[in-house]
Amino acid sequence: MKITKLIINNFRSFGPTNTEIELEELSVLIGANSSGKTSAIQALLKLFSPYQRDRLIERSDFHIPANENPLDYDESSLSIEAIIDFNELENDAEKVRTTIPPHFNHMVAGEVDGSP
Repeated sequence: MKITKLIINNFRSFGPTNTEIELEELSVLIGANSSGKTSAIQALLKLFSPYQRDRLIERSDFHIPANENPLDYDESSLSIEAIIDFNELENDAEKVRTTIPPHFNHMVAGEVDGSP
């Protein structure tokens, strides 16, 4: 099992268009200050942290453009999507049943762009 892609929209430093971060061959995040390195890690924590406080969505998690007042926003949305590949399960139905953790089973999409 490995996370191969992270898709972030309207979360912290990531704006209202989808930002895709390919993780398949990635082993380190390098970038200028304020380029989104910490926000990408925080996005992963929102999905996978063992601590409930890290998984809570707060007002400060929403992207607000620099020239706008956060108090002007009554409503907004954000999305964080992690694409997880289970390469070790290919062509082995028994491994699928026993390898995928139960809390992930309900999130499996059977086809590209399919609903879990």
